[in-house]
Amino acid sequence: MTYQDLLKRLEFDPQETDPASVEIAFLDSIKQILQEIQDEPAAPDISQKCERLTDDLQAYFDFAEDWLNRTRTSIPAYIRNKEPDEARALKEKGIDIRKKLQGNLKHFLLCYFYVSLFSALVREQIGSINRTRLTGGKPMKWTSDAGILLSRHRRTSKKMAREVSALQNALAAFEGCGVNFETVESDTRGLFLKAEADRKLSSLRSFLRRGEFDRARNLLTESVAPVKKMSYDQAAAKQMQAQTERWIGTLDSHFEDVKDPDGKVFLKPQEIRMAIQNRAREWDQASSFIVKYGLPYLDSKRSRLHFLKDKLLVTGSLESLIALYNRLVYGLVQPMTELREIREFETKVLQNATYLLDTRFNELPGILKEAKTILLQCQSFFLEYHNEMKRLREAQKKNPDA
Repeated sequence: MTYQDLLKRLEFDPQETDPASVEIAFLDSIKQILQEIQDEPAAPDISQKCERLTDDLQAYFDFAEDWLNRTRTSIPAYIRNKEPDEARALKEKGIDIRKKLQGNLKHFLLCYFYVSLFSALVREQIGSINRTRLTGGKPMKWTSDAGILLSRHRRTSKKMAREVSALQNALAAFEGCGVNFETVESDTRGLFLKAEADRKLSSLRSFLRRGEFDRARNLLTESVAPVKKMSYDQAAAKQMQAQTERWIGTLDSHFEDVKDPDGKVFLKPQEIRMAIQNRAREWDQASSFIVKYGLPYLDSKRSRLHFLKDKLLVTGSLESLIALYNRLVYGLVQPMTELREIREFETKVLQNATYLLDTRFNELPGILKEAKTILLQCQSFFLEYHNEMKRLREAQKKNPDA
């Protein structure tokens, strides 16, 4: 977009106006766009609004440069020649500062745009939670300790989700195997005398509990071999060996999932079901904490975004920065023949601009980076929150008296 397009939209004649006259109308148009993203942060044309901001700002700079060049050439040479060398040197310095100031003003406006947008998006998330959260209970206050506990419960929830899913898969495999420890125990007692069966089952149980599956298989092979020599029921012995090896294979394939906290392997479906129930209870506790502190967490993140916005405005408001830019442009145009004019331009314009370039503007990348990190954290938590809420509601339907 050209600056002529901008001025036409703002209802100004490029040939009969100057940057200061356009300043108020230009800033109003910028503020209108910023207000629109505050009102509708999820609107589909957000990227176009961002592009329009930067395009309008660049068009304003282009207009200022064109006006500066036209105005300077219109000043008679004999007036320009009256300027002392110091004034000319300061203006040369001002030309370089103006270019740097333009780039940093773009960065400032983009940073302001995104911090405002992210804050509005988090506000919408908070509103969504307010509309859907479980009722009851007193409002929670956010503290640093709550942050530590919330992180711990979020890790616990993810861990319990993985473990419950793995245990459910293992249970399905156990039940689909058609063999369990009771079957193995019954078959073994049918082949051996009580004392011998008890000894073998005790060793087999010990090996399996510790996950020593190869030793369990070797014990099985050694146990069946004497039976063959002594002409016991060969068919029963082979069936017992095949069934037990199939069952051990199921245990082996799910070894990492079918262990208790002490590392002992579950051998019975009932043990796995109990483990699932225990983990589900721990998962419910973690979910309840996450849901309870969902609003305080997002409120704390939004407060941090407000802090970043305040930190951004330490650099200056958009109005004050554009005003400084225009003072620089006018200083480059107006002849300075008196020492008072030279010193005023140097101290109130160039030094202020240089200070911003060397200090405040350098903080913009860090502010924007932190704001993006906060938004990603909130988006991740928002999805997590609704998943936990869904779990708790489903649990309440299944067990309304809990």
